Amino acid sequence: MKLIDYTNKNSFSSKMRRKRMRYFIELVRYVIQNEVRTTISILDIGGSETYWNNFPFSEFNDINFRITLINLNYLDHDLGMKRLDGNVSIEKLIGNACHLEDFKDKEWDIVHSNSVIEHVGGWEQITTMASELQRVGQYYFVQTPNYWFFIEPHFF
Repeated sequence: MKLIDYTNKNSFSSKMRRKRMRYFIELVRYVIQNEVRTTISILDIGGSETYWNNFPFSEFNDINFRITLINLNYLDHDLGMKRLDGNVSIEKLIGNACHLEDFKDKEWDIVHSNSVIEHVGGWEQITTMASELQRVGQYYFVQTPNYWFFIEPHFF
């Protein structure tokens, strides 16, 4: 078994991702309860379909998830909308986390970003991205590696 294999739900990396995802799941529950939503719109900055394989959509059968992935480019050129399950649709768009002018203020229920902000450039770009995420999202979840953690995840 490969250590880093997000396509294998039993790999070390997938297990760690599920563990980290607990916090995001709590945010989703909070939004559902406090905003009384039947559809949750999620803008995932720098995300992939594979990432969402670890999300327990089956626990939220009465909620529709509309997930939009934004990346600078896609290797598979598979842009557009597709339905994963009965209550989940994923759309892929090309875009820049520092320039989300195509989206209105607070357009998204949740803006999600997993280990992207440390890759956008210097401090000016980091603060620009953070401001854009706050502008377009009602809630946001930004995860980044801990600089002082004894294992550098990008090393793998």
